[in-house]
Amino acid sequence: MKVENIYRPIFQKYNYHGTGYEWAALIKLVLRKENPELEKHLQFDPEGGGFYLFADSEKSQRRFASFMAAVFSDTIKIYSYLKETDNKKFEELGISL
Repeated sequence: MKVENIYRPIFQKYNYHGTGYEWAALIKLVLRKENPELEKHLQFDPEGGGFYLFADSEKSQRRFASFMAAVFSDTIKIYSYLKETDNKKFEELGISL
């Protein structure tokens, strides 16, 4: 199953479109709440149709992949993050869309 088929309805339910900026904002929000130390080792480069993520080491890259695989395997968790936030919340966290 394509990723967009799984996550697009979740984004749409909360009036998001699943742009690269929104994905980056969601991932930053999750990291800040659940694994803030890891975010310090990552650099985001969002675009309209996707985003790039750069890690400062292979270890950080592996930690990120493992952490996010667990997060995104739980769609209920993704629903809860998007439900509790809005553009203003992202902005308050210094996350721009």
